[in-house]
Amino acid sequence: MKNKEIDIKDYTPIRKEIPDWEDERTLYDVYRIPINELYYNENNGRIATWISEYKSDKNATPLEELSRDKFNELIETFVQKANNKESFKRTKEDILKKGQIKPGVILTDGRVVSGNRRFTILRQLYRETQSEKFANFDCFVLPVPKNENDNRYIKKIERKTQFAVDEKVDYDAVERLVDIYDTIEIQQLWSKSDYAKTFNLSLKDVDKMLSKAKIMIDFLNYKGMPNGYHYARKVKIDGTSQELVSIYDSVDKSEWNRIRPIFYNCIDENKGDKTRKIRELVKMYKHNIDQFNQTLNDVVSADMSQDLNKVFGNRENSVDGNAIVSNIVSESIALNKKESARKKNIRILSETLSKIGTVDKDFLQYLSEEEKNEIKEILGSLEMQIKEIKERL
Repeated sequence: MKNKEIDIKDYTPIRKEIPDWEDERTLYDVYRIPINELYYNENNGRIATWISEYKSDKNATPLEELSRDKFNELIETFVQKANNKESFKRTKEDILKKGQIKPGVILTDGRVVSGNRRFTILRQLYRETQSEKFANFDCFVLPVPKNENDNRYIKKIERKTQFAVDEKVDYDAVERLVDIYDTIEIQQLWSKSDYAKTFNLSLKDVDKMLSKAKIMIDFLNYKGMPNGYHYARKVKIDGTSQELVSIYDSVDKSEWNRIRPIFYNCIDENKGDKTRKIRELVKMYKHNIDQFNQTLNDVVSADMSQDLNKVFGNRENSVDGNAIVSNIVSESIALNKKESARKKNIRILSETLSKIGTVDKDFLQYLSEEEKNEIKEILGSLEMQIKEIKERL
């Protein structure tokens, strides 16, 4: 796709406005640019998973080989999928009645940096009505970035303006993880502290999001699907990765590589409450490492058996490997819960005995009759509880 440079001298500003990203309250010119001069930003964080899904199709035409019209048609479908249907519909109805109110942001090569949703709606309304009212995009126009500082500035604009009046739809959870990983780890546009400051987040929140993003990247690499963000969306990795952050941040890389198969197998399950299952495995790792290691060994062995069946085509012995692993983990969690409950009962009784032992028996003679009767009632209840426990042993 060849980009045609927009000569801003060919256009007259329609008004001046203070952009959402501008901290100095400086007025910028707003231009009215024909929508057929513009194209989508394929690197927009909100559509990252849809882009990765498209690229995973070996039969798909590479994006760079598409004509501008075909490129825009394709990305338009991704933008619509990435937006909440009801919110998109409301915004479309609003623009149909009132026109575009909030300007977007484009670069001089025609790339839409901010306002993909508004751009999409204008494209659709123009096709549907052929009205010149929807043939143009009101926007701020910025030069194409030439260096890292320019890229950082454009990225800041992209993120900050995505919370504007008619574009106030937050990222999908996985899209946000992709965005923060790309911004901090790949492009290194900000440090964690600068990212937090720029987007009004706590450093703790940024650390947690980045750890979840790293788990997502590691999971996809483990699956042999680097950059397969659509798969991360499919398995809903945001919730499960949150349960793993405490372990991921506390162990070294070799230990993580050792234990991750059991967690990643759970993430890959397509039914059941896998978030709860991973939470129980995390507890097992922290409080019953022997049981965890045994379960891990069983899971790895099951995986190896299934791999051998696939290699040698042993269809007679081939079974649902995911089901086997799921059962192994579920049974181990149930066993661990029983053991935890057993230990908990012993601990409670030991603590109770210890507390009773601290009663000052010599002081009992100084109690009033009412207080003595109250203690006798308590002791009676204790005796009944002890009798019931003994009967169950």
